[in-house]
Amino acid sequence: MVGKGVDALGRVATWLQGQGGFKDVLALVEDGIKLIQNFSSVIVHSTPHLYASALPFIPSNALLSMMILPKFPRLARVAVGGLKGWPVEQQLLQGHVSTVNSVAFSPDGKRIVSGSWDNTVRVWDVEGGVQIGSPLEGHTDKVNSVAFSPDGKRILSGSWDRTVRVWDVEEGVQIGNPLEGHTSAVGSVAFSPDGKRIASGSQDRTVRVWDVEGGVQIGSPLEGNTSFVNSVAFSPDGKRIVSGSWDRTVVWEHEVFIMVASHPSCIFHPFPPSDGVKRYPICFSFDPSHALCNSNPLVDVFMQQRASLGEAVKIHDDGWIKGPKGQLLLWIPPTPRRPFYSMWTTAVFPRGCCIELDLSQMVHGKEWCKCFYITR
Repeated sequence: MVGKGVDALGRVATWLQGQGGFKDVLALVEDGIKLIQNFSSVIVHSTPHLYASALPFIPSNALLSMMILPKFPRLARVAVGGLKGWPVEQQLLQGHVSTVNSVAFSPDGKRIVSGSWDNTVRVWDVEGGVQIGSPLEGHTDKVNSVAFSPDGKRILSGSWDRTVRVWDVEEGVQIGNPLEGHTSAVGSVAFSPDGKRIASGSQDRTVRVWDVEGGVQIGSPLEGNTSFVNSVAFSPDGKRIVSGSWDRTVVWEHEVFIMVASHPSCIFHPFPPSDGVKRYPICFSFDPSHALCNSNPLVDVFMQQRASLGEAVKIHDDGWIKGPKGQLLLWIPPTPRRPFYSMWTTAVFPRGCCIELDLSQMVHGKEWCKCFYITR
């Protein structure tokens, strides 16, 4: 009923704002809304305290205070100090027993979800200022990130226990099994705009995408970050995922799991070939003409079979750039390895932050012996 009171007074205020000669009435209505917003938790807990605990603390400059308080001489009163105007802070939601690390509003603005280092997720009524139901329990370690689904029916949480969990808002229960795959703490979670996919970022330096209904990971982990992933988000059209890390920001084309921009990284230019033969040039330079002239032996089978991104051509910890089947292309010395390139990036910011390679004349694989040019 408290929340409905705010809605009703809000409609009255909207109507009065379009009328003339109702300035004082509008002020009283607005004070009534503020009264409910600031003292709803007290009113819900005990109706008599609408008078005993709420009225004495109405700001002295409020018209409601000047009109009503003289009629209640037997209430407690503020002798010194007190509020002159309504505070910006409307409610204090208490219940967690440790640090609150993440909060989010539901799409309709009527609920709040919070995740805490007490291992719980809690849902709150905005107008009432009270917790809805029992804490959502299941995580075995600190909760780092929470989010509502676009329709407001589900809640997402990521934790130090390396899992992502989905909860039913109305029932207050976990949906399905935890989403497992990360090998370190999950730092951030997000729903896609259509609510069908989940993105999660972890201290294991990966971003993972999950199918909500199936409760399974889609494809391989998105690799490219070299440090903890602290934040993930979907683009409004749901076609890209952006991740924020201790090392840099990376944007991924999630539908085909291709990284499209990095700070800093390399360039993959899928430019059309002149002879009409579909190729996938490997380029570690801003200049497309620096691409490996014949990459088909290295990546064509990989592309045709749509193997996982984790097996794509990339630099490994030992410095080797390898193909999807482990073919050795090139070894990079330790100094220029960080930052280095992922084959899939389409832009470098800023230019010059890492070395660029010209592979246009390079022979590799069975053709390696042709690298030597004999002069006569």
